[in-house]
Amino acid sequence: TRRSPELHRIVAALLAFPTISMAADKGPIRQAGRFGIGLGGGTAGAGLSAKYFMADTTALQATLDANTWSGGSWVGLGADFLMEMPAIADAEPVEVGWNVGAGVGVGLWDGDDSHKDYDSSNDGIGVGVSGIAGIELNFKPVPIDLVVEYRPSLGIIPGIGLDLVEFTVVVDVVGFDEP
Repeated sequence: TRRSPELHRIVAALLAFPTISMAADKGPIRQAGRFGIGLGGGTAGAGLSAKYFMADTTALQATLDANTWSGGSWVGLGADFLMEMPAIADAEPVEVGWNVGAGVGVGLWDGDDSHKDYDSSNDGIGVGVSGIAGIELNFKPVPIDLVVEYRPSLGIIPGIGLDLVEFTVVVDVVGFDEP
């Protein structure tokens, strides 16, 4: 399996990111105008993740996945609308919260053109939607948002497919206010 060198650089930068963000304002994580960046999964794959709190009770989350393998390459983009529900428990240093929402994802893949048996029918587009129910651990001092999400998904293109058992994990450093 061959991996993209760009993806390795991005992952290395993200692993260093929590150290940089320690100086950020340590106010509530689930607050209007806050945003974070990290790693996570979504409707279209797993990769870079970003989360923006539009209000204390709503957030937009996006994931970008780019990958290469011996059979070709893939890029996927997912977008989620999340309703942030009241915290289940709130004690220093962790708040336990939950969210529900819906997401959509689009993915493009390209078969390996250099392979002697290359067939353009290996290229394609995929579109899917998912429901979301997540449990959040919001680590206040750092500030890190760790979310485990249940994501039943419905593939629409290239064909109909239902996946009722799908889980993702998202880890975002959420310590930045909108400019």
